[in-house]
Amino acid sequence: MDLDEASLVSSLELYKTQLSQVEQALQAAGDNADLLQLKSDLKESLLALKKREILKSLENHDTDNQPQSSSSKIDDEYAAFQAMLGNELTGCKEEPISSTHSAWSSSDIGKGHNSCLQKEVKNGSDNNSDNFDSDYTEQFKDLIGGICRVPFSFDWGNLSYYNAMITGVVNPDSDDNIPKVLVMFCNPTHNSMLPCKYFLEGQCRFPDEKCKFSHGYPICLDDLEEYKELDYSMLKLEDKCLARYEDDLWYPGMIVDLHDDDHVTVMYNSYEETAKLELKDIVPYDKHSDDSDNSDNDRTQPLSGSENEEDELPVFLWRPSSTSATFGEWEAHTKGIGMKLMKKMGYIYGQGLGKSGSGRVEPVPIQLIPQ
Repeated sequence: MDLDEASLVSSLELYKTQLSQVEQALQAAGDNADLLQLKSDLKESLLALKKREILKSLENHDTDNQPQSSSSKIDDEYAAFQAMLGNELTGCKEEPISSTHSAWSSSDIGKGHNSCLQKEVKNGSDNNSDNFDSDYTEQFKDLIGGICRVPFSFDWGNLSYYNAMITGVVNPDSDDNIPKVLVMFCNPTHNSMLPCKYFLEGQCRFPDEKCKFSHGYPICLDDLEEYKELDYSMLKLEDKCLARYEDDLWYPGMIVDLHDDDHVTVMYNSYEETAKLELKDIVPYDKHSDDSDNSDNDRTQPLSGSENEEDELPVFLWRPSSTSATFGEWEAHTKGIGMKLMKKMGYIYGQGLGKSGSGRVEPVPIQLIPQ
């Protein structure tokens, strides 16, 4: 066992001991916010160590085909550690879901629109895993069900970070051995991010690239970022947030009323209507990370304090095109009713709009953005 592997084993033992002490303190003191946060941090650190160990084992696999006894030992210890936690990371059915599980997999908060998403996706991933290399899938199975933050790039070039749940493992290409996982977004803002309910039931008739909904988004393991726990304690009026709408998509909005029953009233920016929602159906922006994100304008983070999603739409969508056009050209295909009405209102052909004729002289070009 080299020094790095010995360090991993030592760290795992240390976290196991610390977590046991924290659990004993929780039993004695009851639900304490600081202790619960400490327990969540310990589990996050443990997951990071596991990720590091997996990447190291992949590197060693290319140069050494012999089984790694130290890796097997770490896997056994990690499995025992998960059993002690009540299989919180693997979602075992035999154990009840505890309050700590909510703190770890807060997808139940972020994905309130589909409370059984995790169960369905994990079942689907188990069926699909038969097609993958068993050894490769075995190395990553402990990540399935975990919550993280991943980058998502839209067709028009905008890059944003979203909370997502790991739902499966992607079989590596023969050309590269880059480990990848499949994720489902907890707070989808577009149809391409919304989990396909037919796919989750195993009944979708469309292949992955043809379905307008998501069958899982592949992402490199190195691109995963730590999940940030949602904080509802500092909510106040006029705070900006993402809010779930009746179509299961999440839209920018503003909090206009706070209720005592863990509900808030949100005004949607796009629909100009209000809705009373549970806290699990909103994602508040993190004001503390707003300042730190300002130095990186190309990396917007809608779930951690980025600006309103409407502000992220590229300006060029409404920029006039380089080719000029004249009012009324479209009437070559119609009966000319529009131009006749404009002339009755005083419009002189060739001049600009407005009372003095100094307004716009070209039609406003519109480019539809992809759905």
